[in-house]
Amino acid sequence: MPEWKTVLRVNGEVIPLNEFVSRLLSNLLLAIVWSLKGTPEPRVIELRAEEEIHS
Repeated sequence: MPEWKTVLRVNGEVIPLNEFVSRLLSNLLLAIVWSLKGTPEPRVIELRAEEEIHS
C-alpha cells in the first residue's frame, strides 16, 4: 500500500502531525472511502468541516 501525505489545516493554518497521527488519519479516511459503494480508487481525498453559523 502506498504512503499517503496527510495535511491538517485549522483556520487555514497547517497543523504539524507526527507519523502516528498522520498514518491514523490517512488510514481512517481510506477506510471510509473504500466502504462507500461506487467510489473510484482514491488518489486524493479532501475533507472539509466548517462551523455552521446560525443567525
